[in-house]
Amino acid sequence: MGITSEHWGPFAVTNGVVGVGFAVFAFFQLNDPDAIYWATFYAVGSLACLLYHLKRLPAEAVGSYAMLCGALALLWIILSILGRPLPGAIQGMAYEPEKEVGGFLLVGIWMAVLWWRTGARGQ
Repeated sequence: MGITSEHWGPFAVTNGVVGVGFAVFAFFQLNDPDAIYWATFYAVGSLACLLYHLKRLPAEAVGSYAMLCGALALLWIILSILGRPLPGAIQGMAYEPEKEVGGFLLVGIWMAVLWWRTGARGQ
């Protein structure tokens, strides 16, 4: 099994950059009071990028993660618009709400892309 254009094509390179970016984001979360939530959140995104590259990413798992990220971002946005407090389960994750919603959206969108690509190539 040699290196093919699939390993170094535009999408593979983009996925690698995004995966490394998520790993860096996880590292930078370690100084926050709510580090355990966000470091894990970004680390899972980084791991998904790596598993996609290795062709070992289960479509169901990445699809579920994409939907979870999207649902949490939507909940966060709706509650912010309504001026309501976050539910107790995620209230501890509200150290920097604007950045955290952006994180949910960023990871969720990329997981949705990987979900679509995984299903498209029949992995």
